[in-house]
Amino acid sequence: MSKTKGGLISFNNFLSTSKKREVSLDFAQHAATNPDLVGILFIMQIDPAQSTTPFASIREVSYFHMEDEVLFSMHAVFRICDIKPMTENNRLYEVILTLTSDDDEGYTHKYGLRRKTY
Repeated sequence: MSKTKGGLISFNNFLSTSKKREVSLDFAQHAATNPDLVGILFIMQIDPAQSTTPFASIREVSYFHMEDEVLFSMHAVFRICDIKPMTENNRLYEVILTLTSDDDEGYTHKYGLRRKTY
């Protein structure tokens, strides 16, 4: 992933995240304890006025109310803005993502299409 800065990343399933950094960081740190994995804390920048990807806060209907969970629809595409290690042993990274829109040149150029709206 470190070689893809400026590129795109797609989550081809529903994506659940938390608005609370400490909740997400706990998941990333847990992954980093496995010697076969690295932990990644995704920091997502979203402009609701520009976004064409459906997402919603599910805090009120989630079993874990305190996580302040946000759910993104399938096939959400983000631009990778920055990647930096959070630890000296390179087992935990912070990745800054920006949610793309239909107007994102890289997305429409790479895939030659625009997202369908339903």
